[in-house]
Amino acid sequence: MRLPAGLPQSSLFISQLSAAATAGDAHAHHRLAALYRCKRPNPYLYEESLKGRQLTALETKWVEEYLVQAQHYPLYQAHLKAAAQGGVRAAALEYAEAFEDPSFFELADRLSGPVDAKHMARVAPDASARHKWLRIAGQHDLEALEALASEGDVEAMQQLAIAGDTYLLRELAERALEGGQVVAAWAWQHIALKHRHDLTKSTLAARHEGGANHGAFYDSDFGGPFFVDGEEGLDLPQLTRSQLAEAKQMAKELMAAQVVT
Repeated sequence: MRLPAGLPQSSLFISQLSAAATAGDAHAHHRLAALYRCKRPNPYLYEESLKGRQLTALETKWVEEYLVQAQHYPLYQAHLKAAAQGGVRAAALEYAEAFEDPSFFELADRLSGPVDAKHMARVAPDASARHKWLRIAGQHDLEALEALASEGDVEAMQQLAIAGDTYLLRELAERALEGGQVVAAWAWQHIALKHRHDLTKSTLAARHEGGANHGAFYDSDFGGPFFVDGEEGLDLPQLTRSQLAEAKQMAKELMAAQVVT
C-alpha cells in the first residue's frame, strides 16, 4: 500500500509498528495514524467514472488519489481512535477535530500529557472549555491573551496592559476611576509611564480626511476636510503621599506578575 510522500514506507517499519499497536502500544497506534492521515475521501469523480464519464488527465489523477485515500482513511480513523482510547492526549484532540466527536475532546480534557492549548481552545465545543484552554495558553502566548481580552477577560486585559497595550492601560484606568478606585487608576498611570505613555496627556489631533494625505496630521496649507482623532487626557485626582506610595507599590506588584512580554 502506497503511503504519503516523505513518510517512512518500509514494510518492516510498518510491520513493527503494527505489531506494537496490536500488543496495545497506544503510541504505535498514534504513529500509524500519522502515516495514514488524510481528509475524508470524496468519491464523486470515481463514481462518475463508473457511470462511463470520460475523465481528464487531472481528474484521473484525482481518482487515483481517491482510491489510495479510500484505503487510508479507515486505517487513520481506527489507529487514531485506538491511540486516543489508549491515553494519547494529542490523538484524542485530533480525533475530536477530524471526526467531529466532542466526546473525544472531553477525553483530551481529562487526560494528562502534552497537548497544544491553543488547539484545544479552537476545538473546544463550548465557551467554557474554550475559555479554560485560552487561559492555559495565555500563560505563554500573546495571541491567546488577546483573544481572552477581546472577550472581556480582566486578567488577560491586565496582562496586555502591563506589557504596554496603551488602549488597555487607558481602559483599566478609566474603569478604576469609574469604580472610585483612584489608587488603582494611578497604578495604571505609573505602568503607562514605564512604557513612556502618559494617560493624562491628550492625544487629540486633527487629521486629513480623504485624499492622498488621509490620516496624516492636518496641515492648513493643504486645507480640505479633516476629522479629530485620539483621546482626551485622563483627569486623575491628586493623591496623598501615602496613596501615591500605595499606587507605586501596586504598579510594582502588577508588573512583577507579568507572564507574557
